[in-house]
Amino acid sequence: MVKVDFYVGETLIGVDGTYPYSVSWDSTTVADGTYIIKATATDTASQTASDSISVTVDNINDPPVADAGPDQTATVGQTVNFDGSGSSDPDGTIVSYDWDFGDDSTGTGKTIAHEYSIAGTYTVTLIVTDNGGETVQDTATVTVTEEPAEIEVFSDSFESSTDWTANWSQDSQNDWSRRTSRKKEGNYAAEVDGRATDAQLISIPIDLQGKKNATITFWWFIESGLDKGEYLAFDVSTDGGVNWTEMASLEGNVDPENTWHNVSIDVDVTAINNLRIRFRGTMSSSIEDAYVDVVKVVAW
Repeated sequence: MVKVDFYVGETLIGVDGTYPYSVSWDSTTVADGTYIIKATATDTASQTASDSISVTVDNINDPPVADAGPDQTATVGQTVNFDGSGSSDPDGTIVSYDWDFGDDSTGTGKTIAHEYSIAGTYTVTLIVTDNGGETVQDTATVTVTEEPAEIEVFSDSFESSTDWTANWSQDSQNDWSRRTSRKKEGNYAAEVDGRATDAQLISIPIDLQGKKNATITFWWFIESGLDKGEYLAFDVSTDGGVNWTEMASLEGNVDPENTWHNVSIDVDVTAINNLRIRFRGTMSSSIEDAYVDVVKVVAW
């Protein structure tokens, strides 16, 4: 065998001179119908023989499947991510993803992000187009609410002895008290007196039910007599005081002394209902003191 010539009708579509003699024909380029495929073999003596088959072409393009993703919730100004990768095409490929965000804004791409500037309920439409020109759409709903206002859920500037008793407890050392010797605001601050070993001042549980974020702020001060290894520390607990995490500290001979420092700490409280905060102090002498004032927790 020298070669095989392949024809669709009378049109030559390929020649193969190597066993097993084959040809490829792109039937998507022709109209639907029945076609005769003929193979003509030629041997070394130039003798030929032919055979043919009948092929039915049906180039029906199945439409794609659009998937705009799940319904979502967001707050004003929050980035909302959309993912159309769940879309598919059973007999080809998706060539374009067109989004309408329902607020007179549009975009393109398999994945895309968008922010809403006004609260409301928006219908997001994804239109996908396949390589055969078929288009299909799917929708998802985005519910946008206003950013919740910050609410002060705990505050103590140590001006009231009643609040001192109601808001705080101590360990057995009992080294914390309200003092007038140093204060950031008003007349009083909380003081941890010298000769304390990790003396603790612990808040009551702070109700954060329904909140997602909290910011804790306070002022604190260490006197110049503190040696290295002596400190004032701040901890938080998200499980009612069973476990604590240190969030900040002031250490003698390391951090600036004899000056007030402002601290602000953000805490993700999405999965908890209450928060407890704790101050700890370690000093070896009665003339080594530290102070805390203006403690606030805001949440939203």
